Amino acid sequence: MKEKLKKKEGITLIALVLTIIVLLILAGVSIATLTGENGILTRAAEAEEKTEQANCVTLNCVCHAKQEKQENLCL
Repeated sequence: MKEKLKKKEGITLIALVLTIIVLLILAGVSIATLTGENGILTRAAEAEEKTEQANCVTLNCVCHAKQEKQENLCL
């Protein structure tokens, strides 16, 4: 009967604590990757700004080309 009690299986407190510690470390690394100076969110905002600037330059070129074309037709 004592042998049956000793063979009890389950998660030990140490395994549970180690799992929680590993999860906290992973969460910390993920948060730092997202919000750091060179994080994903910062780089996404910079990429958005560059895209908007490129779109403005392209739009200005297209408008300028249309304007020149109209001036040539009027001559």
